[in-house]
Amino acid sequence: MYVSIEKEYVARIPPEKLSGDYLKAVSDVAKTSIEGRLIDLEEQNYQNQKAFIISVFLVEPVGEGTIVHGDGGVYQPIKYSALGYLPEMQE
Repeated sequence: MYVSIEKEYVARIPPEKLSGDYLKAVSDVAKTSIEGRLIDLEEQNYQNQKAFIISVFLVEPVGEGTIVHGDGGVYQPIKYSALGYLPEMQE
């Protein structure tokens, strides 16, 4: 079964992507790091189940990113919406 997923994530934006459009960099990094992963679902209907992320279609930065000493990247909290596949028995 396909499900719509809304979750939060902290994306690391590498220094080489900071010179261009920041929102596009956040979206690109989020898509490459989230798509193709298995995640735990926390919604009440799907507790203790995992979903495979097929596509991320909405990425919104939340607040300001943080810079960690010794790391040139920016850690940006985001909210994202994605299409996921939730395997079920006898499907």
